[in-house]
Amino acid sequence: MWESMNNNPRLFLKYLKNVKNAITGYPYPPHLILFVTDKCNAKCSHCFFWKDLNQVENDLSLEEIEKIFRNFPGPISYLYLTGGEPFLRKDIVDICLIAERYAGVKDIQIPTNGILGDRIVDFVKSIFRTFQGIVTIQISLDDYEELHDKNRGVSGTFKMAVETATRLRELQTSYSNLKIFINTTVSNKNYKGLHKLETFVKNELGLPHNFELIRGSSFSTSFKDTNDFNPKDSGTTLPEKLELIALHSKLLHTIKTVSPKGFIEKIGKEFGLLSLRSVYRPLLKAKFEVKCLAGELIGVIYSDGKVAFCELTMPIGDLRENNYQFLKAWRTKEANLLRKKLKKCYCTHGCFMLPSTMYSQKNILKALIAALLKIRIGYGTSKDISAPGD
Repeated sequence: MWESMNNNPRLFLKYLKNVKNAITGYPYPPHLILFVTDKCNAKCSHCFFWKDLNQVENDLSLEEIEKIFRNFPGPISYLYLTGGEPFLRKDIVDICLIAERYAGVKDIQIPTNGILGDRIVDFVKSIFRTFQGIVTIQISLDDYEELHDKNRGVSGTFKMAVETATRLRELQTSYSNLKIFINTTVSNKNYKGLHKLETFVKNELGLPHNFELIRGSSFSTSFKDTNDFNPKDSGTTLPEKLELIALHSKLLHTIKTVSPKGFIEKIGKEFGLLSLRSVYRPLLKAKFEVKCLAGELIGVIYSDGKVAFCELTMPIGDLRENNYQFLKAWRTKEANLLRKKLKKCYCTHGCFMLPSTMYSQKNILKALIAALLKIRIGYGTSKDISAPGD
């Protein structure tokens, strides 16, 4: 996200506008997560949507998606297209262009298991014929070779994902607005092999590598109201506390050794450190760190048109029942009650914790001071993160 801003000052100006809204309030979510399909060609053991995948044919049509963006209440700064496997939608290029046309989208991120290499490469070549923004493709690698395949439930997935990553890396020489990184979901099943995987990604792929803790409503939220949360967790969970402390220490070191290219990337580095603290400190110290902005800055639209504040909460409305008018589902009495409950909810979901950290007034001040003066205030160390609660 921050590398995108460094290459496109207009995206940074949009961020500053959203910072203003952090004070005055968000009339609608400028960060949107859109599930384009619930179909998937893998069977991941850690997926917390596994019960909903590949069921009844109910995905929003392209015409319905166009209605949603045409009626959306304002510009979208950041669009995350997910699923299922997003590239199973043959019209994904059209979805991106519709989002750009009606909602001014200039920053799109798409996660993928990397199986559909040819289709993903064709997508890149097609989208940049007209799309003027940044496209980030996030390829999932959870472990090394056969262990990755076992986790994904499909033989050969590791090799296919690596081949796709390699082909996309080569395309970056032709498409400067194409960003690629590897994402690893850390759980109790794969944390022991992370060093081997990290070494492979660094030496063989030469791509940025992100580590994100597994998500789940049963172990990563601050309160357990089953009427509000979406209880679909798989049997996979977080590593034990000592492993979490070691992982935090490693990631802290990795971020600190990054050498930013410009001032905006310097701020991004500081937010990376603050976001790391926001995720790990609640887990290890039961200490609330940052107000979650799900339901304010960030919103979710599922592939069947239902609307939610985040992927761990129950839907609060249905666009198909509201003539594809987003605000009719977003501002109901029931939605406003849930919004109040979520203010002190925390989780391990990077798509929510990083933006919530970025738009925290306290953290904005800390990041600016650190970027300008090279002084870090209250970031915390692994020792501080893991100490007994104060």
